[in-house]
Amino acid sequence: MKMFAIVMASFMFWGCGDEPAPKKSNANNPNTGSDVTGVTGNGGTTGGSVITNGRLRYPLVLHHGFMDGAKFGSFGDMAKVFKGNGIQVYGTEVSTANTIAIRGQQLATQIQKILSETGAAKVNIIAHSMGGLDSRHVISTLGLGGKIASLTTLSTPHRGTPVADGAAYILPFYSDTMLNMMVGLFGKVTNGSGGASDVKGAVANLSEKFITGTFNPQTPDNSAVYYQSYGAKTCIVTGLGCKDKINMMMQMSWTALKLKSGDNDGMVPVESSKWGNFRGVLDADHIDLTGRTYLSLGPSGIDYPQFLQGVVDDLGSRGY
Repeated sequence: MKMFAIVMASFMFWGCGDEPAPKKSNANNPNTGSDVTGVTGNGGTTGGSVITNGRLRYPLVLHHGFMDGAKFGSFGDMAKVFKGNGIQVYGTEVSTANTIAIRGQQLATQIQKILSETGAAKVNIIAHSMGGLDSRHVISTLGLGGKIASLTTLSTPHRGTPVADGAAYILPFYSDTMLNMMVGLFGKVTNGSGGASDVKGAVANLSEKFITGTFNPQTPDNSAVYYQSYGAKTCIVTGLGCKDKINMMMQMSWTALKLKSGDNDGMVPVESSKWGNFRGVLDADHIDLTGRTYLSLGPSGIDYPQFLQGVVDDLGSRGY
């Protein structure tokens, strides 16, 4: 266990609008059928022409995860591409590393501002990693369930990740002041949010113990919201059913997770990513799902622009 903790901790900071009848989620018995759309297996960047045929009824919010932000390239240039194709789209900027409660409150404030500016009744959220947990908090705890049409999560640790549990063994040896100062400076670069950080609080909130024992029981789904999710898997060597080669920075964490939890994207086990209508497993690593497929050192199994276009088109076809 100690060795697993050391490996996990070593890589913790590399991660890092008549209403249609919404489909209800079933978090305890997610659909495990794979109907992933937009994956071609030829890599790709976030450039090129993306034509969105399905128009969204509500504005789209792209919400980033832990240690990320819009200024740092979260979701690539897809916000710009979608906007150019007539989609009302907004990128978020919340604390780079903080608790779900703090990040969730910041997200809620930004959603309320978007609703005020656009006059829309609701928004759709596509969230990466920890961003999905922030979004669930906004819906269930902060009372914005009636303002969220759909929540799509990309490799969100809905049952926590052993990466965080491992880091929790190591972080107590580091000064809160030092950690928060360093991450605070990083936050100014990644999304301009700056402000206070709580690295240890953020990591604790991503642990399997906290998510399964505290967060999930206290954060029930809202039946008025359509929940769907995607998981991802990668590998060190492609072939034998694996199309994506993991980013070198996460090879050790992937190996440790593979031994403990099975298929994973280098940060989050596939089983933990399932929530609501589970749409399938993407051939991608955790960084690829932020739109940075160009960082892959080998073949990337996902055409990110086409995938995200498929998600948006599907939401539009469902009336969201």
